[in-house]
Amino acid sequence: MESRNKNSGDVASHYAADDFFNGLFREKTGEERMQMGFSMFEFAVKFAIASITEKHKNRDLSPCQLKKELFLRLYSNDFSETQKAEILKSIR
Repeated sequence: MESRNKNSGDVASHYAADDFFNGLFREKTGEERMQMGFSMFEFAVKFAIASITEKHKNRDLSPCQLKKELFLRLYSNDFSETQKAEILKSIR
């Protein structure tokens, strides 16, 4: 029963945080929100590159291999297997 109460608090905290951040975003202009999105994507790419590099730390990754790994990490769910194969073939 105690864990149920903790979960209820977590949900309330989540909604409070959502309301707070949504309010902050509404105060931004469209351009500011777009710049924030670009910045978040740039961070995600850097984070993914660090993760890929760490995963393959015992072997050297060529720039081409890194691009392919990054593509798969970011967009793997967005394309069919056939499309992914074609895209991966074109990455140099």
